Amino acid sequence: LNYKKKQWNKKKYCQLCGFFAKHRVQLDVDHIDGNHKNNNPGNLQTICANCHRLKTVMSGDHNGIAFVPTELDKNWKNA
Repeated sequence: LNYKKKQWNKKKYCQLCGFFAKHRVQLDVDHIDGNHKNNNPGNLQTICANCHRLKTVMSGDHNGIAFVPTELDKNWKNA
């Protein structure tokens, strides 16, 4: 299954935060398990760019190292 040819299957909202997009470019198709070769429909979800960025960093998909909050991150979250 080539999910890129099936972009029309994307939902119109982020399945993580509920954001409703004004345009489809605001939403991404995400591989839930982080495996970009696993294009099984059950492994794909529609998420907004912000949630996609956070998911990638928090899971370590970008560099293999999961995010560990620092004191600066904790202060930013509580601001």
